[in-house]
Amino acid sequence: MTEHNKEIYDILTELKVDIGVIKTEVKFLAEIKTTAQNADDKAERALALAEENARDINEMKANNQFRFNIVVGALLTLVGFLVTIGIAFFN
Repeated sequence: MTEHNKEIYDILTELKVDIGVIKTEVKFLAEIKTTAQNADDKAERALALAEENARDINEMKANNQFRFNIVVGALLTLVGFLVTIGIAFFN
């Protein structure tokens, strides 16, 4: 093997090693991209679920307020009725 051929062989060997390193790094970056995309998808689903839960909580609060108002109104009506009957009974 001549000196010139050995230099070419060494350069080609170095290039193969460098290409192998680049392929490994590209594969690693593709895996990172996939992981990041999966994390982004999960974050979007979590945000959508949190927004849905917030709407559900607000709806429950509104329903509870409505029920409270109905109970208080019914109690006030009953007390008013009992007072009216009591006044009529004792007069």
